[in-house]
Amino acid sequence: MAAICLCLAIHEPYYLRRYTIFDVGGNNLYEDDDRSCNMAMHNAQTCYLPTNEILYRLIQRYKGDFRIALSVSGSALDLFEQYTPEVIDSLKALAETGCVEFISESGPHALACLYSKEEFVHQVQEHTRRIRRTFGKIPNTFRNSELLYGNDLAEVIQQLGFSTVLTEGSPKLLGWRSANFVYASSVVPQLHLLLRNADLSTDISQRFSQKNWNRWPLTAETFADWCAKIGENADTINLFLDFHVFGLRNTAESGIFSFLEALPENILRHKCLQFLTPRQIIKKYPVSDTLAVPEYQSWNDEGCDLKGWLGNEMQKDAIKQLYILATRIRSLGDGNLLHDFERLQTSDYFHYMSTRWFSESQPDRPNPYPSPYDAYISYMNIVNDLSERLTKLEEAKSHKPRTPQRAASSAKTKQASTEKPKEKKTAAETTANDKKTKQTRSQSKTPASKRELKK
Repeated sequence: MAAICLCLAIHEPYYLRRYTIFDVGGNNLYEDDDRSCNMAMHNAQTCYLPTNEILYRLIQRYKGDFRIALSVSGSALDLFEQYTPEVIDSLKALAETGCVEFISESGPHALACLYSKEEFVHQVQEHTRRIRRTFGKIPNTFRNSELLYGNDLAEVIQQLGFSTVLTEGSPKLLGWRSANFVYASSVVPQLHLLLRNADLSTDISQRFSQKNWNRWPLTAETFADWCAKIGENADTINLFLDFHVFGLRNTAESGIFSFLEALPENILRHKCLQFLTPRQIIKKYPVSDTLAVPEYQSWNDEGCDLKGWLGNEMQKDAIKQLYILATRIRSLGDGNLLHDFERLQTSDYFHYMSTRWFSESQPDRPNPYPSPYDAYISYMNIVNDLSERLTKLEEAKSHKPRTPQRAASSAKTKQASTEKPKEKKTAAETTANDKKTKQTRSQSKTPASKRELKK
């Protein structure tokens, strides 16, 4: 019997303002609140709320036979809490069913793993604690931003307490092997790898609404039949999807909600298939082989590489200049600066600078800039302002005056230590001084004209 692992990734970025060189040093408001609010409300009504309602209804209907996994980025949680708290409530309702496994990731949905392991560890630990606070779940599985993974990360992920990591089942990585089995890291054998079935996942995420696709329209019954055929020689079929697939990338008119509603029934009618979460799959199925991932890979397009975020010099320069500030910002500990620094790490901002994929951006994740160059210039102006703020705060901290009480006390102590002890005067010296003082006083009382006559 093969497992169907349906994992949905929820991520929403904040939109940045068109930040010009004239804003640098005078305006530290980087985000476009109106656009972020409008997009969050639109996506909630079009995608998250209707999809979560269907998922909750399906879980109740199939009484534990339908299970899913959810990965929610920190920036998405921030937006939901700020503008659409009803989405948070719907996610909490799903968590309470006991049929949803919550997966951890990098909170800002960042690429920190490529530039700062310390920053990466901090982000993952903080996000894991947030998942526990918000949903009452302790993540056991890790999914990096954009499914980024490589051998360099294996030991770090395992040390963070995760037993499983999700990544792409790219043909380049697998060669003759199949993505439909459980693997172990060649670097850390205790770490399990679950690989996305790229073909079946793409059938739903990319091809579902394409009327020129030779298998359109795709029905739940047909899709379940494909899974059953694969399941005859598989342990797990991993469907890793962007949540935007439901209602945004594929609109309600495309039939995507009807497809989702009918999917569990058609999957479960095949006795060789069952829905399981990553945690359950690792417990049930043995490791088939170890897998080495020498180069970082992602689920980005056919290349499964990093070119969508780091494919040109603008992208590389922007992210490098940002992470140069990481250690200084963390050591300073200023809350506002840390907040802005983490938000600016969101991977979407670097994708907006891509010259390779600019014309092929998804309609549900539109590029707000007229060109990659505008995206780069605006972002770098923000980074420059962030750097100036950091420098000013560092200078202010290094020249911070002492408190008045301590300063006064210190001054008195210094004065006492530098003054010479007064010598005791003899009686004759005292009498002479007193006479001189009286004489001076009498002269001061005598008019100037008389003093002249006396002379």
